[in-house]
Amino acid sequence: MLVQTRSPGHPALQFAAKHDTEGFLAHEAVVRKEPPYPPENSLLNVVVSAEQEIMATEEAAGVADWLEKLIASQSLPLTLLGPAPCPLTRIKARWRWHVLLKGPVEEIGRVVRYAAPRLEGRGKARVVLDRDPVSLL
Repeated sequence: MLVQTRSPGHPALQFAAKHDTEGFLAHEAVVRKEPPYPPENSLLNVVVSAEQEIMATEEAAGVADWLEKLIASQSLPLTLLGPAPCPLTRIKARWRWHVLLKGPVEEIGRVVRYAAPRLEGRGKARVVLDRDPVSLL
């Protein structure tokens, strides 16, 4: 195998060159603890989309406020990021914004179970909850 890179010293490449899977996994487990990202923590990407840009923006702000109040009222150890435009801002004539929650797996699960039925029929915007998203696009 030939790998062309600008970062030959990157740990993933160093471990791959040595065929050291166990070393790579141990290294990644340490690196992913700070800042806490999966698998140490869980993510929930809440995507709000609407045909009008202003509607998507306002609804995403409303969802973020609602989630912030839920987190505060239950004293949940979660971090809320956003709302912000999705990297792919518009797909199939729908404007997209998202809110990202980060925290312990159990707490994210509680939020999903509580929020899903309450956010489902919210306004004219579509709200989709994506737990542990593969991509944030």
